[in-house]
Amino acid sequence: MSKKGDKETDTDQADFDVFVDKYDAILKEDLSLIAKSNELHFFPQSKADILKQITDRMNIEPENILEYGCGIGNNLSFIKNKYPHSKIFGCDVSEKSLEVSRERYPDMDFFVIGKNNEMKDMFDVILVPDVFHHIEPEDHKYFLDTISSYLRKNGIVVVLEHNPYNPVTQHIVRNCSLDKNATLLSLKYMKSLFISSGYSACLKGYFMFFPPKYQKLSPLERYIQKIPFGAKYFVSFEKKSNL
Repeated sequence: MSKKGDKETDTDQADFDVFVDKYDAILKEDLSLIAKSNELHFFPQSKADILKQITDRMNIEPENILEYGCGIGNNLSFIKNKYPHSKIFGCDVSEKSLEVSRERYPDMDFFVIGKNNEMKDMFDVILVPDVFHHIEPEDHKYFLDTISSYLRKNGIVVVLEHNPYNPVTQHIVRNCSLDKNATLLSLKYMKSLFISSGYSACLKGYFMFFPPKYQKLSPLERYIQKIPFGAKYFVSFEKKSNL
């Protein structure tokens, strides 16, 4: 991310307003090492699968779900398929990205991060997929506070991030223009960030052990999630009532 509210934070950081028209093309090129163009659905599908796995394990039937950092909405249809009875929302710092999301999903609601007080205490579940590594470390607390403002008491946040210890992940991020100046963050760091802000950690693990070519093996991943070799990790947090 390159903006905090209306304030520019780093002109060298990837500005997603600039990449809106070519976002999918960049993903296709940068992920060509591990996925064919007709396999790119594997990535948003995996994120939605992990989210559903977590809410099922925690016996949560969310009324309102927010994707925090939804961009042009590539994950949203997969989330909706998993939660047909939930209302799905999206937010982002990139207004141009949200324009695309609104066109793609007219039945969903979208807003700019930090600019909509009506969403305070609105959501049972907030998914934060691949967002924090785009944010300057000194701004992590600011964005975490906005997440907290949108989340209901005893609601959960599910964070998905790249595993910094996976060599394939490192290579892809290093060569991706969307990840310019990105800082990969460990699961341990993410836990400490949220816990220091008063959250309690719930479920955690690693996923995307297998590339799309071997996606038939993906159901086996739930048995090896403790092994820190997956391309990505997940960690969920519950908002304590005193936050």
